[in-house]
Amino acid sequence: AVKTKEKYQVFLRRIAANKPFKQVTKEIRESPFLLAYSEGQTKFELAKAKDIFIIDNSFFARMFPVKGAPHESDLEEFYELIGSKYISKEVVKKYDIVGSAKRNTVLTKELMKRIAERRPLLVSPSITSKRRVPNAQSVLDEKHLEVYEAPNLKAVYSLKQSVRTQRITCFAQQGRFGKALLYVTPGFDWFDIAYAIGELILERCELEDAFLISSLLEKPLAQLKARGFPVE
Repeated sequence: AVKTKEKYQVFLRRIAANKPFKQVTKEIRESPFLLAYSEGQTKFELAKAKDIFIIDNSFFARMFPVKGAPHESDLEEFYELIGSKYISKEVVKKYDIVGSAKRNTVLTKELMKRIAERRPLLVSPSITSKRRVPNAQSVLDEKHLEVYEAPNLKAVYSLKQSVRTQRITCFAQQGRFGKALLYVTPGFDWFDIAYAIGELILERCELEDAFLISSLLEKPLAQLKARGFPVE
């Protein structure tokens, strides 16, 4: 009836703007009336909410060809309300350590020193408004974080029946007694370090969060200060 994708998207915005909803009926949840994009937001179709992913990680979206919601925060909230899932939460991640992992190497000591130095910036609420996990203030201190060096690391990502494997230079996982474990390889990528730390301290780490954390870790303090960060 509205004839164009743009007009239909305006229609969806009008629905999403009428919050809070008293109820979301089964008919709405099961109806294929939402815009869904594929192939880099160039093709679109109408689909059910449960068949659409909210793309908060473009890396996963490239890895797995899925139907994605429009990149608009209000519409993403509406899609989630009626059954769409964030792709970062649906991709199952498994990590493998290739070789023997060791603590207290030159690399792990230097990295732990850098993390300890930048920790106040990483957990400061003035840096980003993204929601942090309840223990973000302590998860990166030396009592709760252990860093291991490994020769190689491998990530296995799966979404439904699709599985992808990729070499990585860092990942984090929960250890025993409430400790977080960070595994790194020689010649690591600061972005991989940042994404792993973001998954430890943020409720949901998106790519822009990893880029910010990477800058906070990698750049000299003088450069961060010149850019307005409270490095004192």
